[in-house]
Amino acid sequence: MHLYSKNYSDSGYYKEAKKIKHKILEIVDAEAQHMEIRNIQDIFRKNEKRLYHWASYRRVPADNNRTEGDLRSTVIARKVSFGSQSLAGAKARSILMTIFHTVRKKLLNSSIEEWIKLTKDLYEATINYSESSWQSGRAFSLRGLITRTSLG
Repeated sequence: MHLYSKNYSDSGYYKEAKKIKHKILEIVDAEAQHMEIRNIQDIFRKNEKRLYHWASYRRVPADNNRTEGDLRSTVIARKVSFGSQSLAGAKARSILMTIFHTVRKKLLNSSIEEWIKLTKDLYEATINYSESSWQSGRAFSLRGLITRTSLG
């Protein structure tokens, strides 16, 4: 589609996106002879409300290339390590990779190691603070915890 490789203004982007969406809908609505093509057209017809967000919201990508690229390292690691040996191992890897990929995208000026240390410190402080709050009858407040520790 090349919408992202060209330097469109917002109005230019939305104008071009509208043209592309219109071309796609023409193809989807055209009468196909081959049954498999009809099946694909039916997928586009049934999911129309879910497929064209990129035409109305510029920040939504029209493809999933970046997502597939993000998964590539995890898939290769699973392949070279011969997968998980158990269902529990597969679930643990899935959860950890989800967390690490999300953290890597959210971190701006720090490393994943710094985030892990901060998370560990915050967890330990939460446990200590919530136990002392419970013993003293005070309500637990994460905001209060952060301002009372070196994390705030």
